[in-house]
Amino acid sequence: YKFVRGDICDYELMAELVKETDAIVNFAAETHVDRSISNPFAFIESNVIGTYTILEAMRKVNLEVKLVHVGTDEVYGDIEKGSFKEDDMLKPSSPYSASKASADMLVLAYVRTYGLNAMITRCTNNYGPYQFPEKLIPKAILRAKMDMKIPIYGTGKNIRDWIYVKDHCEAIKLVLERGETGEICNISSGEEKSNLEVVNGILDIMDKKDLI
Repeated sequence: YKFVRGDICDYELMAELVKETDAIVNFAAETHVDRSISNPFAFIESNVIGTYTILEAMRKVNLEVKLVHVGTDEVYGDIEKGSFKEDDMLKPSSPYSASKASADMLVLAYVRTYGLNAMITRCTNNYGPYQFPEKLIPKAILRAKMDMKIPIYGTGKNIRDWIYVKDHCEAIKLVLERGETGEICNISSGEEKSNLEVVNGILDIMDKKDLI
């Protein structure tokens, strides 16, 4: 393979790369909710303008290329019971989730307006090797190792599904191979736990107490 380091918002680069490919999987994104609150523009730039730049390159250079746009279930908002469906109303609750919802809407608009071959995945919380330490599970592990308090935002009782990163990748591969134009696919594991349950589980495994 060839590795190209560049900016997703660089149209000239995106156009050049689109010429050479049959399929794009857009993982590029700013994802940390807390940082989106302190610096929303970075999320608008990467998640919205970056997605727009890819779509424009596809529209102008290569209408035959297939796009899998990797989204998030955060666009649906919070839920305490049950699970989200692909046709549920979007209720983003942070600049991060709003930027991802905006990107999803752009993808669907380009499918309908210009006939682009694109589909969207919306996955639940990932975990796995080499995850950024700002995310809940690695943060909880690292802080517990140092006997530091683990921050839980709000009540910690909102239910989320948790999926191992390799399983997420397998699902994306399946969507790339079998997905239909304009389709939205939710991806989950069925392992639903609140943030509080996840952190308490980590503390039990590590035999740590009183860190929440």
